Amino acid sequence: MRYSTVCIESIGYELPKHVVTSAEIEARLAPLYDRLQLPYGRLEMMSGIRERRFWDDGVNPSAAAAMAGRKALDQAGILGHEIECILNCSVSRDFLEPATASVVHEHLKISPMRSSASSTAPSRGTSWSPRPPRSSTSA
Repeated sequence: MRYSTVCIESIGYELPKHVVTSAEIEARLAPLYDRLQLPYGRLEMMSGIRERRFWDDGVNPSAAAAMAGRKALDQAGILGHEIECILNCSVSRDFLEPATASVVHEHLKISPMRSSASSTAPSRGTSWSPRPPRSSTSA
């Protein structure tokens, strides 16, 4: 099946404010590094990760997804009730049931008559299926 009226009108994201760098982790591991004579900078060199970000205690994945979703909707000028379907494809979830997408659905004020679904497939993010594109042109 091919879709001809599907588009991405905007993308929103929200980064956690709490940043922990590889250098900070190595500073905590300094006694071990010194005892084993390991060179500093090794963690970033081996992992390729310079920093990690963490949400404050009490911030659920649905709240983070809703913040990003709100930014995307605002940027596109789309209201929650215009969304037809929400899919949450995050490996993080608030709890086993109900699905995290249903909580995001509520946060974004999407009509209860619309659908939502969650998948814990190994991908990150939330996708929205809003109304068809504002204008279509044919070639």
